[in-house]
Amino acid sequence: MNALRSLLIDDEGAALAEYALVLSIIALGSITALAGLALACSATWSSSSSAMQTYAAGSPPP
Repeated sequence: MNALRSLLIDDEGAALAEYALVLSIIALGSITALAGLALACSATWSSSSSAMQTYAAGSPPP
């Protein structure tokens, strides 16, 4: 009976669940931030590539 009572009173599982929740929120925020960064980098590289192609074709840079 004492073993069952100690399992019911023990709160280590609650702390583990809180850490898992915090870690999942951090991971979700990181993924969201990296997705936005990827879009910004893609736009920058695309613009740079377009400018280099225009310059290679003989047009002066803007």
